Amino acid sequence: MIPCVFILMNRRRTCDYNFILEAIIKEATKLGLVLDPKKIMTELEFAAINAFKAKFPHAQNKACLFHFAQALFKHFTAPGFFKTEYNNDPKINSWFRRLFCLSLVPVDQITEVWIKILNDKPIFIETNKNKKIDEFLEYFVDTYFEGKFDINLWNHFDTEGPRTNNDIEGYNLKLKNHVSRAHLDIYKSFQVFQTQEHAAFVKYKHALDGKPAQPRKKLNIGRDNEIKIYKKLLKEGNINIDVYVNNLLPFFSFRKNKKKDKAADISDSSDEDGNVLSEVESESENEVEEVDEMGL
Repeated sequence: MIPCVFILMNRRRTCDYNFILEAIIKEATKLGLVLDPKKIMTELEFAAINAFKAKFPHAQNKACLFHFAQALFKHFTAPGFFKTEYNNDPKINSWFRRLFCLSLVPVDQITEVWIKILNDKPIFIETNKNKKIDEFLEYFVDTYFEGKFDINLWNHFDTEGPRTNNDIEGYNLKLKNHVSRAHLDIYKSFQVFQTQEHAAFVKYKHALDGKPAQPRKKLNIGRDNEIKIYKKLLKEGNINIDVYVNNLLPFFSFRKNKKKDKAADISDSSDEDGNVLSEVESESENEVEEVDEMGL
């Protein structure tokens, strides 16, 4: 990833994003560049989604899979819900991860898998817990299945390349750690961005010169290849959808970040292309604080 534009925002409304995108398009035009992205990745944030859709109507918009996972995990383990059960009951743990696997199920088979998930929902002795599981499922349906966010936004079965924007989150965290304090004065801000601009230029020049990028981790490459194999087997009819989902489960792990309790440790990859969805111990550059503005 090479940063091209630095933006400071104190509000994130659709009109704010429209203003920013118009400014970027204007500057690109001055340089003789036509911005026509084929793919766009955003968080689960209506303002950003709507603004990018308006400015680039032909681009395919996908939601960051990390933030999708983070939203589900945050809701499922919220006070009064199922944090203890998730940590201590393997059946509930597996059931929740099956729900997340919908993000890698073919769109035309999501309903089939969803019905099986509903039929297998946990049953508790406590009436209150049964009400809570129904409340969680209602939230999922209203938000992701039949309501706010289109299935094609968060489903990544056909995605080739990055499924998350973790590289950007990691870059922002590094920048935050480099700054070391909030509310910089304007002069210090300029110094920071000048340093970052120089670093980005060097990285860009290396790419132009054909120098190799930082290699991906072998573990992530292996896991990504496994997922591709299961997809191929499913497409060719060599395994059914139940076997496919069960084979995906080991790749997903949901837990609180050890260094930052506010961060859900659900990661795609620390590699720059973010191409693998896997169980990853969070590294300092990938610690991502929970986002308040998810449109939920």
